[in-house]
Amino acid sequence: MQHSYDFDLVLARPAGFDPEMFLDAVEGMLFEEFEGDVTPGVIAGVPYLACTVEADTMEAGLNALVARVVALGLTPERAEIPQLAGE
Repeated sequence: MQHSYDFDLVLARPAGFDPEMFLDAVEGMLFEEFEGDVTPGVIAGVPYLACTVEADTMEAGLNALVARVVALGLTPERAEIPQLAGE
């Protein structure tokens, strides 16, 4: 049985990083690849992807997500798992 998992992937920040150019460059590509389940953003100059994946386990979902993001030429540095409200 598949479940829905939410992750934030913090991406490597390349030299000369321009947040606006980053968002322009990846927004359409990510929408096509992930059908709206991945949203790019920048917080305090750090690029990230807010992601929702369907998988049997959290680990399988994260591994598949990272592989697809890397295949697109992006470099994840770490994954963060948003805590549920009330926990």
